[in-house]
Amino acid sequence: MKHSRLLYCALLLVGSMLLTGSIFAQGSEGEAKPLPAAPANHVLDLSDTFRENPTKLAELTATLKRIEEQHGYLVYLALYYNVLDGTVQSRADALYKAWLGDEKRGLVLVYQSDPAVDGKNIAASYYRGTGLADDAVSGLIPDQKMSEILRSALAAQSKGQDTSDRSITIVSGVEREMNEYFASDPSTWKDSANLKLMAIFFGVILALALLGMFLWKRSSTADVAAHKHYYFPDVDVASRLGAPYGGGWVSEKSFVPSASRK
Repeated sequence: MKHSRLLYCALLLVGSMLLTGSIFAQGSEGEAKPLPAAPANHVLDLSDTFRENPTKLAELTATLKRIEEQHGYLVYLALYYNVLDGTVQSRADALYKAWLGDEKRGLVLVYQSDPAVDGKNIAASYYRGTGLADDAVSGLIPDQKMSEILRSALAAQSKGQDTSDRSITIVSGVEREMNEYFASDPSTWKDSANLKLMAIFFGVILALALLGMFLWKRSSTADVAAHKHYYFPDVDVASRLGAPYGGGWVSEKSFVPSASRK
């Protein structure tokens, strides 16, 4: 009986150790789980959004292909029902690093469709250009402009749309905004329009400085004039009829300009 209890306890201990080891193995395997490879059609649908909508998937992939052909930008869309290990933004950054690496002309959009998740369900990761002349020559979209493109694309979606329609709307918005951006020449410091704006800016600054100097000088002149005193000149009066003094009343007055009176 005693040996049976010892055997039972030993088996229970071994079972617990195996179960614990299995849990830790699963945890470590989950942490080391590699990211999926870049999809050939630029759409990673882990939420099965387009499983029953092949027509919409074809429309979406066609838009992504046009962006790449027209502007050389690789745009990927990853659809998750719920990003469990991390945030949507961290997943977008990880996918950009895995799929694009050092590529400077790319964009990764991650869409989390779980309605029960609070917070941001859409995130983007892209190359952040400086907006200087080198970026303009290579056709990069500056960080500030890319942010505007994404805001406009996200604003076009409607709350009444399902995940598939919202995805198509967002990607179509990105294409539209990129088309408008590349339709006009990117601004650089060498453009004549920028030189004109700079000349106008410095001209206004110079005019304000001259106006300030004029007003200060005028104010100083008025202040000096306000403190001046004026007197009648001394006049020699000849004697009349041999008298030592002339007749009449004599008075002395002083005055200041009316501008200094309060």
